[in-house]
Amino acid sequence: MKKIVFLMLFPLILACCSAGSGQETEPLVSNGSEGQETAAVTAEKESDTTKETDTDTRMKYRQITQEEAKELMKDAANLVVDVRRPDEYAEGHIPGAVNVPNEEIGAEAPSVLPDRTQLLLVYCRSGRRSKEASQKLADLGYTNVYEFGGILDWTGDVVTGTAETEKSAAKRTITLRIDSVEVPVAWSAGAAETIDALKALAAENPQTIKMSPYGGLEQGGSVGQSLPRKDVRITTGAGDIVLYSGDQIVIFYGSNTWEYTYLGRIGLPAENMKTLLGGEGVTVTFDLSE
Repeated sequence: MKKIVFLMLFPLILACCSAGSGQETEPLVSNGSEGQETAAVTAEKESDTTKETDTDTRMKYRQITQEEAKELMKDAANLVVDVRRPDEYAEGHIPGAVNVPNEEIGAEAPSVLPDRTQLLLVYCRSGRRSKEASQKLADLGYTNVYEFGGILDWTGDVVTGTAETEKSAAKRTITLRIDSVEVPVAWSAGAAETIDALKALAAENPQTIKMSPYGGLEQGGSVGQSLPRKDVRITTGAGDIVLYSGDQIVIFYGSNTWEYTYLGRIGLPAENMKTLLGGEGVTVTFDLSE
């Protein structure tokens, strides 16, 4: 009887085994492609992280507008840096700017920029080289680098001459004549930037200014362009020389209280100053002596 039952169930068992053998099962061992893909993604993420870290650790410079740069130039402690070629610099540059060509900025700090904490205002022709130079300076450890574009967009004053001309002018003494009389002047150290800018103008040609009397106490006239200024409220005396409104030279034979950039004093008694300036308009000439 048992044999008969087994023989009857045997075909059924075979059918079940056949059906089960056709099912697909997930392999226990991967073919390796998934692991390789995961490793590639991880490596890419690590690479991106490294790039971001490298960028983050580089010193930064700041980009500012030219109007912001003009405001910062009012502080004589800040330095304007022209990174164009010397021939471009000679054709016209911002007054007081030092020439540090972008191509010459390498692994060593430029000798004309000894203070790496000084605020530097960097420009070029159009804004490309100034960005390159600013990053180079930042990488060299300069901590206050401000880039403000190119001189093509500059609406302020521009002077001509080489860096050597300006260096030579800075070492020379500026002289002052009222009409044909050369007068002794004690120039103010606090107005060095303004006086150097005046020297740079006089280095090209003697600067002659037509003066006009005003108020029975002074004579003044236009320089023809704006000079660096550090205005403070002062009370002037006879012989004082000031810059008014950035572009007016004023010489006093009386007294007045106002906001000026003080330039120096003529070493003559008050009565002599009144004799020189108390009449009609005079001609004042700034020149350089060796």
